[in-house]
Amino acid sequence: MRNRKKYFLLIPFFALACFGSVYVEDYYRELVRFFYEFSSNGSITFIGSNLQLTSSYFFIISFAVFFTLLAFTILQRSFKQLAFLIPFAIILFFMVTGVLCLINGSTETVECTACFGGKKVLSYTDVDYDKIFFLSMAVSAVSFMIVERFLTKKVVIFREYKY
Repeated sequence: MRNRKKYFLLIPFFALACFGSVYVEDYYRELVRFFYEFSSNGSITFIGSNLQLTSSYFFIISFAVFFTLLAFTILQRSFKQLAFLIPFAIILFFMVTGVLCLINGSTETVECTACFGGKKVLSYTDVDYDKIFFLSMAVSAVSFMIVERFLTKKVVIFREYKY
């Protein structure tokens, strides 16, 4: 019964993560645009209106599932393991986001051979933020689960046999 109470705590955490994702999405979009501009050495610029009325459901659900997975792991692991796992997942998420933006930004600049003064002009809606976010979350979550399995698995190299 005690373990069930821990898992029922995941439901409010999922709801809080859904509400938190609405707050985080605008900052994530700014981060992606920064990575695009940084990776292209300023040859990509964004124009137009950055008006976003609602958050996408895809962004909200993937954010909530990822952080519920982290909460589920937090409930089962020791502090020593968490001190490695949580920063690993977060750092890997931002690294994958940066690499995806580097690849997408490079392809955008390669497509534009004769742009306006060597600058590629993109609208704020030209970038698929949800795809970048989901791929970053998926790679981070899969890597997180693999590393977590190796940390919790007890590897026996030599067994002692008693005769």
